[in-house]
Amino acid sequence: MSTQTLGIVHLDPQEVRWFTMDWSRHLAVTETIAGSSWTVPIGLTVVAAGVDAGLQKTTVMLAGGVPDTDYVCTNSILTTTSGETLQRSGTVRVRDL
Repeated sequence: MSTQTLGIVHLDPQEVRWFTMDWSRHLAVTETIAGSSWTVPIGLTVVAAGVDAGLQKTTVMLAGGVPDTDYVCTNSILTTTSGETLQRSGTVRVRDL
């Protein structure tokens, strides 16, 4: 599986592709992700989502979108030890590649 870290990324409207959100810089070494959810604008489709085996990264498989449109996608996580809810966003630029 090839993934790209979600920050500002590109997606062809015909692609179905995995993206990763790395939370390790925001979590203590012993902290892990207990749950993850994604909010994406209408036009993009979340095909699948999850938490990576190391439990400090989340993944999302996205599809669709309108060419020449930028979509802000937000990942919300719940941490295990502290019980915090954290959010980070990234931009998916849909372009005919």
